[in-house]
Amino acid sequence: MKKTKINQKHLLAIFAFLLSAVVVFCGVQIWQEYSSRQKDIDAFVELAELAEIKEPDEPKETAELDTDGDAENSDTQEEQENPVLTPRHDIPLLISQNSDCIGWISIDNTAVDYPVMHTPDWPQKYLRMNFYQQYSDSGVPFLDYRCTLESDNLIIFGHNMRNGTMFSSLDGYKRQEYYEAHPNLLLITPEQTYLLNLFSGYVASVE
Repeated sequence: MKKTKINQKHLLAIFAFLLSAVVVFCGVQIWQEYSSRQKDIDAFVELAELAEIKEPDEPKETAELDTDGDAENSDTQEEQENPVLTPRHDIPLLISQNSDCIGWISIDNTAVDYPVMHTPDWPQKYLRMNFYQQYSDSGVPFLDYRCTLESDNLIIFGHNMRNGTMFSSLDGYKRQEYYEAHPNLLLITPEQTYLLNLFSGYVASVE
């Protein structure tokens, strides 16, 4: 019985075909991952625009100035010391879209600008699920199941995404100049808006 010899050219052709198949497969996987993450980004932008509370237009005519200068200066000083925080997002509207939503978290001039979810009976529900409860690589920030908004300590989880979204911005707090540029965090709940002064950070090991 004769043994069939495989021509070297045939081997090269087979190898080239397999290599091409691997390249195509990897390309498809990369494109799908990019497309999925871009879809997540677009969904959060649309959600933020949906829930954004628009500031009222300034009146064309300003009211007459108060002649009592001392009283006006006193009011201005009090406003500076105790600024009135107005919510930027309509939390009741978000809750009407998804009752798991309990608030919104944001840090000015960073990627951190997301709703916060809470599901004590399903602790990691939003680890890989978007606001509309569909699969998502990015997930949605969520409050630890052991916490409530009345807790002394709030533990909020979020992914450190390689594309710069979600909580990846927090890595910048390793640098003093970054902290000085972003010293506050805004937390909006159905009842109140909190301006939190960030004072410390800690990088914990996952092991």
